[in-house]
Formats: sequence, structure tokens, C-alpha cells
Amino acid sequence: ILYIGSHDQEFIKRVVEIVEKKSVLTVTDVPGFYRSDGIVRFYTEGNKIKLWVSVERSRAANLTISSKMLSVAKTD
Repeated sequence: ILYIGSHDQEFIKRVVEIVEKKSVLTVTDVPGFYRSDGIVRFYTEGNKIKLWVSVERSRAANLTISSKMLSVAKTD
């Protein structure tokens, strides 16, 4: 699991490119993360923390996201 805390989109893109062919779960709370090929993003909606998951990208990284997690997440 790799948490990316930087809001620098170019930095995020470079990090994701480095790990994209490896089985690394990339996680952040940065808006627009899905555009950088990220897998998991936390965001707030109202006063609740929500979860976005890219199932396609998780499969490309040979990762399986649990059905319980997917049931509470927005997916691509």
C-alpha cells in the first residue's frame, strides 16, 4: 500500500508510473487522483468520508478489492 499525500499532480503521475506495473495499491485523498491512474481515493461528501475505487486499475495491478469495500465505494 502506497499513500500519496502530495497535491502536486506531476509528482503523483510520476509515482504512479513507477509503481503501475507492480502490485501496489495507491491511495490518496487528492482530488483528481483518478486522472493519474490511481486506485483508491478518499474524499468528503457533506460530513462523511467516502471511497472511490478503480476496479480496472486494481486488476491491472493484480490486486483484488474485497466485495465489502466495493459495496461502500464509488467505482469506475
